[in-house]
Amino acid sequence: MDAYDLIREKISYNQWANKALIEWLKKEAEEVYEKEVASSFSSLNKLFHHILDAQLYYLSILEGVEGVYEEELSTETIFAQLQEVDELLVTWIQNRPTERMDEEISLKRSPFVETYTVATLITHLLNHSSYHRGQVVAIRHQLDIPTPPRTDYYRYFIARKMGEV
Repeated sequence: MDAYDLIREKISYNQWANKALIEWLKKEAEEVYEKEVASSFSSLNKLFHHILDAQLYYLSILEGVEGVYEEELSTETIFAQLQEVDELLVTWIQNRPTERMDEEISLKRSPFVETYTVATLITHLLNHSSYHRGQVVAIRHQLDIPTPPRTDYYRYFIARKMGEV
């Protein structure tokens, strides 16, 4: 498996893991998403909104277009949009040639211009989402939500072998 195939695989994994958490949480009442928690984000809604915003941000950079962000969204809308963005990322990687992974993109996000390869930006995006999915699982203890689905990368391989992906 080359680096391009690994990135494509990880984008598919990200989609699968996000979907698993969303399906698990959809069983909860809307007020659970808004309930204040002790974390870097004050609610599940705000945490999922952040995941969505980050994925939109990086997809907009990769596509070379301005991203559109909304201040507040219902959790239902966030879940739907996150799944749409996941699908856009899957489509994006499938339509890009391997050599594009080494292409450099310059960003002015601080006083400095930072230059990254496409592969580096995608890797960061995927690690970012994975990190915050871990926060969701930790927060669920405060909200007394039942055990979450297992979304380890290893579990993705099992689900794929069983034809669930």
